[in-house]
Amino acid sequence: MELLPTEHVPGKPCFSLLFNEGKLLYSSDSQFSAERLIRLYEERNVRQIWHDCQLQGKGVVHAALDDLLTLPEHIQKITRLMHYGDNMPEFIGRTGHMSFVNQHEIYRL
Repeated sequence: MELLPTEHVPGKPCFSLLFNEGKLLYSSDSQFSAERLIRLYEERNVRQIWHDCQLQGKGVVHAALDDLLTLPEHIQKITRLMHYGDNMPEFIGRTGHMSFVNQHEIYRL
């Protein structure tokens, strides 16, 4: 496991995590950064991204769905959305090539 500093709330340390020999990025709480995600894919060989997602509005301390939808298709295809609001069912089919991590479900990585 490797800790990667991220931007979340000014003045408050926050970290994303790289798991599975660097193949899985768990964003934790982080602001959107397309450049960072693309760089991790290209330079670090990340092949799964689990990213926090604010479904509505402008992302301030979390990544907004509208911002995540600007990611290239190949990055969207490896991105799972988590840390979303209770209105998630309203957004099924509206997440581009990204899919939701379902609460209370066990995932094999």
